[in-house]
Amino acid sequence: SQFQKTRVAIPRRINEYVSHHQLIKKGTDIQIAKNEFAQLLKLYQKLATSPIASYCFGHFGDGHLHFNFLPTPEKLCEAAALLSQLYQDIIPLPVSPFAEHGIGILKQKYIYPFLSDVQLAMFKALKNIFDPQNKLFPMGYFSLKAPRG
Repeated sequence: SQFQKTRVAIPRRINEYVSHHQLIKKGTDIQIAKNEFAQLLKLYQKLATSPIASYCFGHFGDGHLHFNFLPTPEKLCEAAALLSQLYQDIIPLPVSPFAEHGIGILKQKYIYPFLSDVQLAMFKALKNIFDPQNKLFPMGYFSLKAPRG
């Protein structure tokens, strides 16, 4: 149907634009309770006032929007600082900070305030059981260690 074609075309077109203009996509994957959705939108609106190009899309029905900066290499540090502030701003909110795509390596530094010592210990235990030689994505999510300091 036309909806499906549009749904597929949008991310493709964005990726083409990013590649053609040699930009770097720095995005979020935050999901918030529907009754708190306005709070997330306010935070995204604040980010959108930055001079760094950005776009937002996602799943409005379940409170799950992806805000993405498209910084040039010169604006990469500024985009990272704005995203760091965003993750600090959402700590008190009822959110899933990495709802859909996981955190990979690039977003690991943002997750620590959202995890307890028990959760970190569980990650370590699961990693030891299912990947004792640490061969499967050794720098990934289950290899998280509590930050020092």
